[in-house]
Amino acid sequence: MEFKHTPGPWIGAGPSFGDPLPHYTTEILVEAENEDGDCQPICTLPFDCLDAENEANARLIAAAPDLLDALDTLCNRIELESATPLDWPAYTQARSAIAKAIGA
Repeated sequence: MEFKHTPGPWIGAGPSFGDPLPHYTTEILVEAENEDGDCQPICTLPFDCLDAENEANARLIAAAPDLLDALDTLCNRIELESATPLDWPAYTQARSAIAKAIGA
């Protein structure tokens, strides 16, 4: 299936104070730069959240394109190889999560 979201990879970014990784993740960006040399922002995380919470949210959001693609690939493979994939609760849950992610 082809998805309409901004293609990944997505990364967490924020002020790093000179270190290689950001100390405070405040944005999710598309890793590839556009024609102007800027990274396209996907979302901004609140500054008032705990650092650990922002980091966890940023990791989950940044992984979303990869998770969606992997889940869709697994479901498609199950459909090809199984006569009754719809009987599996995990398969139903996976298809439901994909539908939620794509707004179906």
